[in-house]
Amino acid sequence: MRNTRRCGILVRAREAAKQDQLRARHRLSKFLLRHGRRAPAGVKAWTQKHEQWIKGQVHFEQPAQEYTMLDYLHEVEHMDDRIRRLEQAIEEAVKLALPRCRR
Repeated sequence: MRNTRRCGILVRAREAAKQDQLRARHRLSKFLLRHGRRAPAGVKAWTQKHEQWIKGQVHFEQPAQEYTMLDYLHEVEHMDDRIRRLEQAIEEAVKLALPRCRR
């Protein structure tokens, strides 16, 4: 398989992963909002501060709610890792491509 085709496959996989990431983030956001959890003023969604707020300050008394929140958070983190891996694979595929294909 040619490297340019590999790049295309990887780019499409990354696009799918970005869509999955958006869905995972929305799922967690909506869950938090349904349970009255809002980030403090000045904390923008999906920044490092936002993730620190969720991990450090958002807790639920009901084990089912806590488990659900942690599961949704895990899925967001999984999507972040997936995108990082795909971006690394894209960079490697581009390095291996012929110079005329790198444009």
